[in-house]
Amino acid sequence: MHTLLAQKYGMPTCTIRTWVNHFLDNADSVFENKKRDKEVKAQIKFKEKQIEQLPQMVEGPGPPLCYNTIVEYG
Repeated sequence: MHTLLAQKYGMPTCTIRTWVNHFLDNADSVFENKKRDKEVKAQIKFKEKQIEQLPQMVEGPGPPLCYNTIVEYG
């Protein structure tokens, strides 16, 4: 199999063999990262919802805040 791939793509057989061994040694990390990515995406979604709610939390009762005004402190 390594020889066929090496011939097809014009690569040394030892390179294909090294890649296969490297993948087999580290294959479990591929699946761990998928689980971790899913957790990180869920955290990002949660934070985005919190950010969306910030204006209501900051403004509270009263007139809405103007986000496009510049306040200078002297």
